[in-house]
Amino acid sequence: MEKSEENRRIALLVDYDNFNQDDYLKVLFEELDEIGEIIIGRLYFSNEEGKNLSNKFKVLELDPIYQLRFSSGKNAVDIRMSIEAIELLNKDYIDSFCLATHDSDFTPLVKKLKENNKYVIGAGRDNVSDFFKRACNQFINVEQISNAKKSQQKNNQQETDKINEDISQRLKALIELVNDIIDQNKENDGYVHLSKVSSLLYIKDREFNPKNYGASNNKVLPFFKGYLKDYFDLKKEKNIWKIKKVKD
Repeated sequence: MEKSEENRRIALLVDYDNFNQDDYLKVLFEELDEIGEIIIGRLYFSNEEGKNLSNKFKVLELDPIYQLRFSSGKNAVDIRMSIEAIELLNKDYIDSFCLATHDSDFTPLVKKLKENNKYVIGAGRDNVSDFFKRACNQFINVEQISNAKKSQQKNNQQETDKINEDISQRLKALIELVNDIIDQNKENDGYVHLSKVSSLLYIKDREFNPKNYGASNNKVLPFFKGYLKDYFDLKKEKNIWKIKKVKD
């Protein structure tokens, strides 16, 4: 992925009890493929129906782990995932963890992994708690990316209109955020290095990804030159791209 400085070696842990939609899993693997290599992939479930999905698990190339529930009202999968994540900390060849879940209860685990110098990627729906998103180094919003793809297909006009309205609102918020970054870092001519804007944007918005807004890839430069050309001016000086607001 564009913002990654290295090809990350990832331990992927999927909370299949709540992260199990086919389109979300497809988005997850596409995004992780651009970030690095999945060295360890495990899929945890407690639902008995999961035992009948062996062929699907083989296609996903993840090791399915069934966790028996010993009492009602307890999330056995959460506990098992957390225990095994901690056990994996001593694997020096793993530098990153991806926790695929819609459950923000994993936030303490994220913090513990980061305390041990691991890069943590969260993946989940749009409504996952902001606490979880901000705790992660990076968050893959599988719902936004999936919806943006659906908007291109236009199978259902009513659904497409709703998705496009949502994208429009989020795009407006993104533009305001970029404007703030530029205002705080601009030079006398109003320009800022695009690389600096990009780095700060990823820090301030852990789930930023051009694909969230319908772009075909996650590259920042074509996103600003294409999708946001009416709001920002870009110029190239000695192989360095700079950006400023169209209206100040």
